[in-house]
Amino acid sequence: MFKKTRIVSSTHEDLDGDVMAPEAIHDMCRQFNEKFIPINIEHDPLCPPVGRVESARVVDLGNGHLGVEATILYYEPGDDLDALRNHEKSVALSVENGPGVVVSFDRSYGHMKPPPEIAALGAIPGVTLSYDGKKGTDPISTLVVGAGVFAVAAFSKGFFGALGKDAYEALKGGLKRVFEGVSGDDKLLIMKIFVDFCDQAREVDLVLKNPSASDIDWLLGKGLFQIEQVVPKILEHRPDIAKIVAVYEDGTLQIQYGMTTDALPLLIDIQRAPDIQ
Repeated sequence: MFKKTRIVSSTHEDLDGDVMAPEAIHDMCRQFNEKFIPINIEHDPLCPPVGRVESARVVDLGNGHLGVEATILYYEPGDDLDALRNHEKSVALSVENGPGVVVSFDRSYGHMKPPPEIAALGAIPGVTLSYDGKKGTDPISTLVVGAGVFAVAAFSKGFFGALGKDAYEALKGGLKRVFEGVSGDDKLLIMKIFVDFCDQAREVDLVLKNPSASDIDWLLGKGLFQIEQVVPKILEHRPDIAKIVAVYEDGTLQIQYGMTTDALPLLIDIQRAPDIQ
């Protein structure tokens, strides 16, 4: 492992023409100091964290501009992860804890304003649209369906209950239209469910690559039920897990990785999880 300090955001205009207000700079710094922020490569949800923000401070960059200077701990192959454990604070999770379902789209679908097929999802009762303004040189295109917080052993029932039958069918049909004709490896559909375990919210991500209509049927049918069978067992074995990521591809569901409550990657233990086929 090694540490590096760098400016991660500022009030200067960025390459997308966006400008952060001074208040947002101070708020970002506060969040970095209150929670561990995991570092991923180009915001790729399929890759485990490669580091975490340990601390931050607001610095004067001159000419009236402010910046967030973050100290980042980067992980390296062969690191003793037990030596990196830190329980002084926990990892930041963007918990969905309201009624219904939130569908988040990123700038690959349009900057702030969604295209018609995604806007139509927001017209479904119980569905709210949200814009994810993630930055990156070549960020992965994602559409996220999020809901929670549900009981860990019954989150599939909780998700369906958050929508109701008619809205559930409308969401399924709408998602099929969004991904109709998509090819290549550049678009992901992520079902992000938050569950309660030991009075703490844990995140379960179910990822589909360029999903077909049948893949979406599986996701909103057997998929949630299948992952629900194994999540409680994983958390009972490793109660320090904050996030579990599973991938459905070519008819197979596999656990991709886990992340601890202090933003460390877990690969070996997760891969030993009970069979979920």
